[in-house]
Amino acid sequence: GDTFFMSVFDGVQAVFARHKLDLVALLCSSEEDPYDYLRRMVVRGFADGVIISATRRHDPRIEFLAKRKIPFVALGRSLTDVGQAWFDLDFEGMAQASIDRLVARGHRRIAVTRPHDDTNLGYIFVDRCREVMAHHGLALGDDLIFRSTPNEAGGYQIARKLLALKDRPTAIVLVNETIAIGFYRGLLEAGVRPGRDIAVIGPRSPHSHFLSPRLTCFQLSLRDLGEALAEALLATMPEYAKLYPQGITRKVWPMELVEGESDAFTLPV
Repeated sequence: GDTFFMSVFDGVQAVFARHKLDLVALLCSSEEDPYDYLRRMVVRGFADGVIISATRRHDPRIEFLAKRKIPFVALGRSLTDVGQAWFDLDFEGMAQASIDRLVARGHRRIAVTRPHDDTNLGYIFVDRCREVMAHHGLALGDDLIFRSTPNEAGGYQIARKLLALKDRPTAIVLVNETIAIGFYRGLLEAGVRPGRDIAVIGPRSPHSHFLSPRLTCFQLSLRDLGEALAEALLATMPEYAKLYPQGITRKVWPMELVEGESDAFTLPV
């Protein structure tokens, strides 16, 4: 049900189809270790090349694939670096633009979210938020960093925790595209309205289009990202490297801010 990856897969398969190749999605259970799962798939000789996602801060999958000389590309950066190809979303740019925008509207107590686990994007995003807030003379306290699973239930839980704070933040930046639905519901059940009582910014999803007030969000072409991932993977495979001579690709993928009404109000100075 993850709309992010379904759109990325469409772009990946569009490229693979040029060469009569097929994308196989291997879905690791949330209860299983991703490294053990990947190792089992590799031992079975299941794939000629691999795209890994949800890269961890320190990710043993990267070293494992490199040692086995299996072509791969990572959707996400990691401190584990073997010279691999990777693409990652511009979480630094998202943090910069969001915090700058909220501070300009008078917000001083700003909350952020991050994944519940060791996924590297959480470190990148929170570190940059801290840097930008410090530039504005503000601090990002640990009590304003909310962890959650990347789904609607996680967003709902964040809303409940945020509302329970004595000194509530006046704004929040969501890092995951699926949590906005649950977050909105949690707020509205308590009579708190986004865009009036709290400013909300987050990534766009197809579902967020139906939120009211309309979410101020960051968007990107997921199909284009999928095509780029597939071409980067083929560039690492000897059979196709001549067709994709770009070599090892490492790119931060830009996102565009789309203004909505969820952060529309300005606090009095």
